[in-house]
Amino acid sequence: MQLISSYISNFLQRSGGYIFIATITARILSFISSWLVLQFITKKALGEVLFSWNIIVFIMPFVGFGLHQSYIRYGALITSSSDKKIVLNYIVRNGILASLLITIIVFVLGAILPFTNSNSGIYLMSLSFIFIPVYLLEVLKIKNRLEHNNKKVGIIEITYNLILVAMVGGLSYFFEEFGYVIALIFTPVFTILLFRSSAKVPFKKQKKIEIIDKEFWKYGFFGGLSNVASILLFTIDLLLVGLLLDSTEKVTIYRYISIIPFSILFLPRVFITTDFVAFTEKIRDRKYIQRYIKSYLYLFTSISVFFVLFFIFLTRTY
Repeated sequence: MQLISSYISNFLQRSGGYIFIATITARILSFISSWLVLQFITKKALGEVLFSWNIIVFIMPFVGFGLHQSYIRYGALITSSSDKKIVLNYIVRNGILASLLITIIVFVLGAILPFTNSNSGIYLMSLSFIFIPVYLLEVLKIKNRLEHNNKKVGIIEITYNLILVAMVGGLSYFFEEFGYVIALIFTPVFTILLFRSSAKVPFKKQKKIEIIDKEFWKYGFFGGLSNVASILLFTIDLLLVGLLLDSTEKVTIYRYISIIPFSILFLPRVFITTDFVAFTEKIRDRKYIQRYIKSYLYLFTSISVFFVLFFIFLTRTY
């Protein structure tokens, strides 16, 4: 019990409470934006947009060829502030180019692939422009995480979702499904503009440091690949529903029915998001890492047991 209480205390000291509140708020605001969309867009049109959006979500971990994944890992290992700036400059410049290449590929595929749903190709072409702003927004959040400013990360996350609700509500009301697409694309853009003062990236070409090599790129790519495996669990069912059924209304219904059960899986991610930089900085401290893993397992095993017992109690009661 002392191990768990110490683990939670350290989590709160690292402003984990802000990440937790931001994540809960994001879930609530996401639900509100989803509800607003349902009010203003027909199920058929929304199903076409959601089918295209889930293709984008599936590709999203590869934005910048995963260089933002390399940034948080290697940025936490680097002790020199000047070297951290060099890495930031490198991943921004090369990540934008990589994201642009992905945008072009997805745009072309949207134009040439035969979709069962007539407008899905158009929506896919439009949504392909989201890759660069999403990549830059991720870099902005990671920069603050590396500075141990989890409070700022939480504020950015809440701001993003507030802008999303406002834009989705307003643009969907006036322009329906096309407004929804525009809202998805421009929400990260406006969020970046609001926090541009903390972005400060020197764009002039700088010398490469030793840590930037093939392993640096490989880590980012395989980090993106692992995220795809996670996302696949959440999106493959929706993609299959969209491919196997002609009814886009059923795609929409399935998407919104699955929101609640999938939303409860956020808690482990909150802890890892908060602590990743801290335990990466101490990755060579074997005792610290062993203690962290043990604390993490104890906490979430206890939570899992609690929910299993609670579920058993409910089933017996009713």
